[in-house]
Amino acid sequence: MTVIGAHVNIGTLPVLDFTIFGDYAWKSTDMTADYSFKVHDLSFGASVKKKFDVMPIIKPYLCIGGGMHAIVYTLKNKDTDVEVPLPVEDESKFGFHFGGGVDASFPVFPFAPFIEGRYNIISTSGESTKYFMLLAGISLNI
Repeated sequence: MTVIGAHVNIGTLPVLDFTIFGDYAWKSTDMTADYSFKVHDLSFGASVKKKFDVMPIIKPYLCIGGGMHAIVYTLKNKDTDVEVPLPVEDESKFGFHFGGGVDASFPVFPFAPFIEGRYNIISTSGESTKYFMLLAGISLNI
């Protein structure tokens, strides 16, 4: 899924870091020649990260966390470019995630570039919604 968002790292404990985030993810699939199906996921949550000090600046980590996901499904007419929300599962659902990544923490610089792979499991009706996302960006370190 394609993702944009904001991440803030809060390093309160010497062993663990906390990250709060707000992300918007979406994925579009062609249904027919005229219509495409799109999933929108707006999520807010937090992660706990365990970083490993193997190098002074580059730090790999494992993470686990949870949050709320507002999932909306839409159908788009390719000719008119009109997106219509589908009346299913348009509500907030709890989800959790786990994954890992690498960030570069510079001692006097508050921003840290990162790459993270995250597997999400969201408790939707019927079968849980599961998907992998690859995030890359810059976190603000507090």
